[in-house]
Amino acid sequence: MIQSPISHLGRYLVRQNLFLILLCLGAGIGVYLLIDIFDRVDNFLEAGLSVGVMATYFAAKIPLIVSQVLPMVFLLSMVIQLGVMARNRELLALQAGGQSAWRMAKFFLTYALVFSLIQLVFSEYLGVAGLQITSRIWKEQVRDSESHGVVHNLWFTEGQRIVRLGEAWPAEGKAANVEIYDMSGDGATVLDFMAARRAEAGDQGWTLYDVRVLDPATFATEKRASLQLPMKRRLDAYESVSPKVDPAQIPLWRLSWVIDELRASGSNVEGLQTAWHMKWAYAFSIATLALAALAVFSFTQNIYVNIFAAIFVSFLFYGVYVVGGTAGQKGLAAPWIAAWFGNIMVTVLAGLRLLWRYRPRRLKRREPAS
Repeated sequence: MIQSPISHLGRYLVRQNLFLILLCLGAGIGVYLLIDIFDRVDNFLEAGLSVGVMATYFAAKIPLIVSQVLPMVFLLSMVIQLGVMARNRELLALQAGGQSAWRMAKFFLTYALVFSLIQLVFSEYLGVAGLQITSRIWKEQVRDSESHGVVHNLWFTEGQRIVRLGEAWPAEGKAANVEIYDMSGDGATVLDFMAARRAEAGDQGWTLYDVRVLDPATFATEKRASLQLPMKRRLDAYESVSPKVDPAQIPLWRLSWVIDELRASGSNVEGLQTAWHMKWAYAFSIATLALAALAVFSFTQNIYVNIFAAIFVSFLFYGVYVVGGTAGQKGLAAPWIAAWFGNIMVTVLAGLRLLWRYRPRRLKRREPAS
């Protein structure tokens, strides 16, 4: 069966690009690991850890490194690939064969979107798993400060109840210094007040221990050794609000569940919503930077200038991405705007450049008649 020329061209472009990605990725991982090893090896030696633990730590960090540097690597691979093709007159041959610049751009953008999806799945599976392993080794063995995941002064609502937990251990479903206010339907009156020394949250409800029940109408107090309440709120959703838990360690699908649970309890979820959008935005930054690569190449075909420009664009994008994320987490901007602002900015600038560069000939300035 005869295959179309574009299928041959597509396979050739993909093979060439994958080779350059692996080359750049290998160099990026090597430099990243080398810097990290020199920075942290003293901490491992002072902690008296074995070579096996160190090897596990740095091996588990590789998927995280890949997730972090892949957008920049993709941008570099594209500008290098286009520069090499221009130097070898391959682009000229393709144009002579009827392959338009738009058709090439469409191929690279489609290819970048596929890579963005791969990046998203890879980062949320292997990247998150690697981050959890390295974080646990660093906190529990290197720093010798095992995190018990305690959250202080936690408030939430459960139906007509307002609940305050002095301390909570979300992963264990336990809490201490518990206060529960049973409110009237209009929320203006306290019907009952319960204080417990500790509590456990289970599938069948909450069990309070060493309880004191106060009737605000009569100020009568009743003490109980234990009390069962039909509360369905699970504590493990609050594990993410601990300052020791990085939202990056939470997979995307679980983060969605956590946001829904916390929103239902009346908690502020802007920070977690921003983190959720940032995961998507960073994965699809590959498509954004692919558009930027085409825009950079439209200025000049000099491969060395384009490499420098690609690095500059990468740092510019990452800087805007981080600043936007910080603004979203502090509530200074809507979560989705804050997370996607870097993508939007680069896409608009690169798109305008390409539209201007490849605008129809009739719109270009006419040459003066001789």
